Amino acid sequence: GELVLRLQPLSTPTDDMTLVQAAATPAMQMFTTRARSASRTFALTEANWQSVAELCRALDGVPLAIELAASRAASIGPEVILERLRAVGDLPGRAGRGREARHSALHAVLEWSLSLCTVDEVAVLRRMGVFAGPVISEAVVAVGGGDGMRPDEVIDALVGLVDKSLVIVRESAAGHTYDLLATVRTVAAARLAAAGEHEEAIQRHAEWLIDFAERDLEALESTPIDRVNLIFPELMAALERAAAEALPLPVFANLLRIDKLALTVRVPHACIRFGTVLRRAPGAAPNDRTSGQLLVA
Repeated sequence: GELVLRLQPLSTPTDDMTLVQAAATPAMQMFTTRARSASRTFALTEANWQSVAELCRALDGVPLAIELAASRAASIGPEVILERLRAVGDLPGRAGRGREARHSALHAVLEWSLSLCTVDEVAVLRRMGVFAGPVISEAVVAVGGGDGMRPDEVIDALVGLVDKSLVIVRESAAGHTYDLLATVRTVAAARLAAAGEHEEAIQRHAEWLIDFAERDLEALESTPIDRVNLIFPELMAALERAAAEALPLPVFANLLRIDKLALTVRVPHACIRFGTVLRRAPGAAPNDRTSGQLLVA
């Protein structure tokens, strides 16, 4: 007879807001309240509010993460906390009366959540760390598999991760999409590297993009624009990896197929970005560089 009510993260301020507008958002209100409970002298000012706003966005509006950050704001300042989050991917821990050890640091919270996962769930989560944004289930199956995992096992693991709130599922015109909070993505990417699977995962990611182009370029009229737009951040991520020589040139050169797709769906600015990135890739063949120049032109 129990029901699950999924609570969404607190809304965070946008880049175009003023101090007054930002201070009225739920995430900023919670940060201010918790920071003042630690020190009555804390206040949002012209000097610190933008750092607080960026910190709330970086923490995805997650209440516990905001509380952990706010508890240290009075002693070391939001600017220092933000820099630590960028550099280390974690927040300064702080014990509190009645607070469990797993609630004393952001890293501990995520590690505790991961300890509840099955081996397959942990494997799929870390491989999802290669994605740049929300993706459809077929992408998760293509990239999240490995070690002999069948597609149905990947889907079962994905469902388990959604149930544990480690993966966010949304409904859109493109269908159900799956995404990671920025804080979770950082942990997933770190675990992927520690497991020695990073190269394999980014290769599978690139191969999925190529397969998408080969299948959907011939069916643009029946392919929802939202579904097509989902691949653009992923293509940029793949080409940036190629520019850093993390992918073999023949593999990512095939990704230029999607430039035709971008032109067809009338987003030529995407083609310009793709061509520019490809042209910067070390060791690019003359023809590849020419393709980039033509696209930019």
